[in-house]
Amino acid sequence: MAPHMQVDVYALGCILNEAFTRRQPWRDTPHFFNIVLKVAINGERPYMDPDTPEPLRRLITKLWHQDPRVRPSCAEVMRLTEIMVSEELRKWQTMQAAASPSQAAAAAVMGPAPASPLARAAGPL
Repeated sequence: MAPHMQVDVYALGCILNEAFTRRQPWRDTPHFFNIVLKVAINGERPYMDPDTPEPLRRLITKLWHQDPRVRPSCAEVMRLTEIMVSEELRKWQTMQAAASPSQAAAAAVMGPAPASPLARAAGPL
Protein backbone atom coordinates (compact mmCIF):
# COMPACT_ATOMS: atom_id res chain seq x y z
CA MET A 1 0.00 0.00 0.00
CA ALA A 2 1.29 3.48 -0.86
CA PRO A 3 2.57 5.55 2.11
CA HIS A 4 -0.17 8.17 1.71
CA MET A 5 -2.82 5.42 1.96
CA GLN A 6 -1.32 4.25 5.26
CA VAL A 7 -1.57 7.80 6.60
CA ASP A 8 -5.13 8.04 5.27
CA VAL A 9 -6.27 4.95 7.20
CA TYR A 10 -4.62 6.35 10.36
CA ALA A 11 -6.60 9.56 9.79
CA LEU A 12 -9.76 7.49 9.24
CA GLY A 13 -9.17 5.94 12.66
CA CYS A 14 -9.00 9.44 14.14
CA ILE A 15 -12.24 10.41 12.38
CA LEU A 16 -14.07 7.27 13.53
CA ASN A 17 -12.87 7.82 17.09
CA GLU A 18 -13.84 11.50 17.00
CA ALA A 19 -17.29 10.63 15.61
CA PHE A 20 -17.91 8.18 18.45
CA THR A 21 -16.38 10.19 21.30
CA ARG A 22 -17.48 13.58 19.94
CA ARG A 23 -14.10 14.77 21.14
CA GLN A 24 -11.47 16.43 18.97
CA PRO A 25 -8.21 14.45 19.09
CA TRP A 26 -5.36 16.20 20.87
CA ARG A 27 -7.57 19.13 21.83
CA ASP A 28 -5.47 19.73 24.94
CA THR A 29 -2.21 19.83 22.97
CA PRO A 30 -1.56 23.43 21.95
CA HIS A 31 1.11 22.98 19.29
CA PHE A 32 1.20 20.78 16.18
CA PHE A 33 4.84 19.84 16.87
CA ASN A 34 3.81 18.37 20.24
CA ILE A 35 1.20 16.19 18.50
CA VAL A 36 3.81 14.94 16.02
CA LEU A 37 6.13 14.15 18.93
CA LYS A 38 3.38 12.29 20.81
CA VAL A 39 2.26 10.23 17.80
CA ALA A 40 5.41 9.60 15.76
CA ILE A 41 8.02 9.42 18.51
CA ASN A 42 6.15 8.34 21.66
CA GLY A 43 3.54 6.15 19.93
CA GLU A 44 0.65 7.85 21.75
CA ARG A 45 -2.88 7.78 20.36
CA PRO A 46 -5.89 10.02 20.93
CA TYR A 47 -8.25 9.39 23.83
CA MET A 48 -10.62 6.48 23.19
CA ASP A 49 -13.81 6.32 25.22
CA PRO A 50 -13.92 3.20 27.42
CA ASP A 51 -17.50 2.63 26.19
CA THR A 52 -16.39 2.30 22.58
CA PRO A 53 -17.94 -0.94 21.27
CA GLU A 54 -15.31 -3.68 21.05
CA PRO A 55 -15.53 -4.21 17.25
CA LEU A 56 -15.07 -0.47 16.66
CA ARG A 57 -12.25 -0.33 19.22
CA ARG A 58 -10.43 -3.18 17.44
CA LEU A 59 -10.83 -1.50 14.05
CA ILE A 60 -9.59 1.89 15.27
CA THR A 61 -6.65 0.23 17.03
CA LYS A 62 -5.70 -1.53 13.76
CA LEU A 63 -5.94 1.77 11.88
CA TRP A 64 -3.65 3.39 14.45
CA HIS A 65 -0.98 0.69 14.40
CA GLN A 66 2.47 2.23 14.95
CA ASP A 67 3.87 0.37 11.92
CA PRO A 68 2.04 1.76 8.86
CA ARG A 69 2.75 -1.44 6.92
CA VAL A 70 0.59 -3.39 9.40
CA ARG A 71 -2.42 -1.08 9.06
CA PRO A 72 -5.29 -2.55 7.04
CA SER A 73 -5.85 -1.53 3.44
CA CYS A 74 -8.88 0.56 2.49
CA ALA A 75 -10.51 -2.58 1.05
CA GLU A 76 -9.96 -4.41 4.35
CA VAL A 77 -11.41 -1.47 6.30
CA MET A 78 -14.45 -1.56 4.04
CA ARG A 79 -14.82 -5.32 4.56
CA LEU A 80 -14.50 -5.05 8.35
CA THR A 81 -16.95 -2.16 8.45
CA GLU A 82 -19.47 -4.12 6.39
CA ILE A 83 -19.18 -7.01 8.87
CA MET A 84 -19.73 -4.67 11.83
CA VAL A 85 -22.77 -3.08 10.20
CA SER A 86 -24.21 -6.51 9.32
CA GLU A 87 -23.77 -7.72 12.90
CA GLU A 88 -25.46 -4.61 14.30
CA LEU A 89 -28.30 -4.94 11.80
CA ARG A 90 -28.76 -8.58 12.78
CA LYS A 91 -28.91 -7.58 16.49
CA TRP A 92 -31.44 -4.86 15.71
CA GLN A 93 -33.60 -7.25 13.68
CA THR A 94 -33.51 -9.77 16.54
CA MET A 95 -34.61 -7.09 18.98
CA GLN A 96 -37.38 -5.98 16.63
CA ALA A 97 -38.56 -9.56 16.17
CA ALA A 98 -38.73 -10.07 19.92
CA ALA A 99 -40.69 -6.83 20.33
CA SER A 100 -43.15 -7.45 17.51
CA PRO A 101 -43.81 -10.93 16.09
CA SER A 102 -45.81 -9.46 13.19
CA GLN A 103 -42.80 -7.41 12.07
CA ALA A 104 -40.63 -10.52 12.22
CA ALA A 105 -43.09 -12.36 9.96
CA ALA A 106 -43.05 -9.47 7.47
CA ALA A 107 -39.25 -9.43 7.46
CA ALA A 108 -39.18 -13.19 6.84
CA VAL A 109 -41.49 -12.80 3.82
CA MET A 110 -39.33 -10.01 2.37
CA GLY A 111 -36.13 -12.03 2.77
CA PRO A 112 -32.63 -10.68 3.31
CA ALA A 113 -31.66 -7.27 2.05
CA PRO A 114 -29.63 -7.23 -1.18
CA ALA A 115 -25.89 -6.86 -0.84
CA SER A 116 -24.77 -3.28 -0.66
CA PRO A 117 -22.29 -1.79 -3.14
CA LEU A 118 -19.75 -1.88 -0.30
CA ALA A 119 -20.23 -5.60 0.15
CA ARG A 120 -19.96 -6.27 -3.56
CA ALA A 121 -16.78 -4.17 -3.85
CA ALA A 122 -15.15 -5.81 -0.83
CA GLY A 123 -15.89 -9.32 -2.00
CA PRO A 124 -17.09 -12.23 0.08
CA LEU A 125 -17.02 -11.84 3.86
